[in-house]
Amino acid sequence: MAKMDQIREEANFANGDDQLKVASERLHLLYKQSAPASFLSLVNSLFVVWLLWGQVPEVAIIWWMLAIGFSSLMRVVLFVAYYRMPSDHRHIKDWQLPYAVSLLINGAVWGIGSLLLVQDAGLAYQMGTYFFLMGMSAGAISVYSSIRWLALATIYLLLLPMTLAFFMSGETLQIIMALGCTTFMLSVLRSSKVLSDKLNSSFFLALHLQKEKDTSETGRLKAEQAVAARGEFVASISHEIRTPLMAILGLTELLKEQKQSSESRMLVNSLSESGGQLSSLVNNVLDFSKIDEGELELHARPFSLSSVLRSIESIFAEPAKAKGLHLELIIDGISNDYWYGDEQRIRQIVINIVGNALKYTEQGEVVIEAQVRPRNGGVVIAVTDTGVGISQSKLGQVFEAYHQLSEGQVEVQSSTGLGLSIAQSLARAMGGDILLASQVNHGSRFQVELPLAPCSEASYMAVIEPETQSRVALHGVSLLIAEDTLLTQKLISMFLDSSGAEITFVDNGKQALLALQDNTYDVVIMDVQMPIMGGMQALQAMHAWQLDKGQTLVPVILQTADNRAETKKRALAIGAVKFLAKPYNKQSLLEAIGFAVLAGQQMQSRRGANEAEELAVLQDDFLAAVSVESKCIGQALQDQDLATAKYHAHNLKGYAGLFQQQQLLQLSTALEDACENPQGIGVALTHVADINTWLSHQ
Repeated sequence: MAKMDQIREEANFANGDDQLKVASERLHLLYKQSAPASFLSLVNSLFVVWLLWGQVPEVAIIWWMLAIGFSSLMRVVLFVAYYRMPSDHRHIKDWQLPYAVSLLINGAVWGIGSLLLVQDAGLAYQMGTYFFLMGMSAGAISVYSSIRWLALATIYLLLLPMTLAFFMSGETLQIIMALGCTTFMLSVLRSSKVLSDKLNSSFFLALHLQKEKDTSETGRLKAEQAVAARGEFVASISHEIRTPLMAILGLTELLKEQKQSSESRMLVNSLSESGGQLSSLVNNVLDFSKIDEGELELHARPFSLSSVLRSIESIFAEPAKAKGLHLELIIDGISNDYWYGDEQRIRQIVINIVGNALKYTEQGEVVIEAQVRPRNGGVVIAVTDTGVGISQSKLGQVFEAYHQLSEGQVEVQSSTGLGLSIAQSLARAMGGDILLASQVNHGSRFQVELPLAPCSEASYMAVIEPETQSRVALHGVSLLIAEDTLLTQKLISMFLDSSGAEITFVDNGKQALLALQDNTYDVVIMDVQMPIMGGMQALQAMHAWQLDKGQTLVPVILQTADNRAETKKRALAIGAVKFLAKPYNKQSLLEAIGFAVLAGQQMQSRRGANEAEELAVLQDDFLAAVSVESKCIGQALQDQDLATAKYHAHNLKGYAGLFQQQQLLQLSTALEDACENPQGIGVALTHVADINTWLSHQ
């Protein structure tokens, strides 16, 4: 971070040469995205035509389509001319102005043209078109962020005409939508500034490192810093997109709960599906960045393979039915249903493959089949489809990042081409692989082979049962929520509207700390990144103040659009009871608050009991629990079952922290770390012996 700050400082005083190079890189990035952006503009226009055909004059639709085609063609022509021109002859002023004109024309045709097109159409069709323009605007933030003013101009051209029309309509629903969109447009001002600054810093950093590499042998180390800067940039993009995305998904979820006409329901469902796809895209980009940087983490625990596959079948049942496809799940070949592995990553692998199969299959079936590996143990999950198939010459390209089937094989689909690449990387990270067999016009078979270790149903239930929380009534529960984004405040308020909870909102961590010192709250929810004082700093200050006053710690839930594993680990390490990654839905929020309420009640009940009697009883329970966990760990290590040993070591660490036994906490932490290493059984057994020695002295 210090290096990034230094580069940002130097960027403000860079010479004209450096400024020109960075401006050239910004323009190059803009042109690089122009071809796919133009194609998506045409695809999106076809959706609008399909939506409005028969509702507005056909001549108007045709003229509007011609205008869209003309503006898109302008950008394609510029794209071709730009890449044919030698790089040293690409003068910025000569190429930026024509592209800006073509993009602004396209934005005006979409924004003003759409308004004129639907002004006489029904309310449902006006809403549908408006939602569609909002979705396009969300994508424009990242696509055109290399030149901020151009991104802002495009977004406002898309949304402002219809927003003004909705404000002047006098219709309550339209005015509410226009207010939400106005809030979104205001948030874009800040988001685009952050993205533009991050991008500018990244380009200057890359330029700085190139100079260092040319003049010094430390170039390799500087290049690693560039990779870190790219990771920071990707995380920043994710954070800035997730916040408005949460608003879009949350408002869509609330709209689904409202009584609507069939047309409106169809439009809301389309919006929900598009928002889900955008969320999946952001997650894929982040996963690919982690894999590329070698930072991917796997978390093995007992899981039920049949439960995972049945949930995936339910996810794709409706999409398959909508395409007229037969989706079948075959799990008869599983002799054992319980395994140790990273359940979420395995789910991600299969979802990516099944989603890909459905995308390229127009008739027939998609079959998901699971069986135990005949050699070396583990499981095989095969996905077979009757789709277009892949030629033998292109089989090796399927798992390449950003690769898609060519136009000659199948109708082009809009996606990143990261799904299969990520799936293969995840499978290999688990020690397995994905095999592919395919024939053109006869379908494909993706076979995921994972060398998982089997476990018992008892081990699985030991993990699942503690996670099963009964529903907690929130009526009368006092909540303090620190969130700096007004739209997110409104969304959370609407999520909790019918819960009966008493809600107090503040704008930053410092205000939350002051509010907690003056009032009593059952649960505190704080965003991690806020002005003046962030959530993590505020949480630590709250706990320090409460401990100093001899008060019971209030349960704190931290939420953020930064869903990196290291952020979650830090949040839980400093005392948060739950971590919510944006975008989250209403159910996730209610479950997190319910969990926090239970945690608070347990702490209060322990505090309210007779202290001397409680300590005597709990101390006996504590030592008994330590003894049981120690025996389980020792047996698991003798069986060379590191996953089970790590699970019980984690439980032991939790007991030690709860009862403030520092020596035991250090021993159990070292034991858990030793269980991460397949060669660490000897070290782990030593730690178990030390724990038993500690236990004998209690």
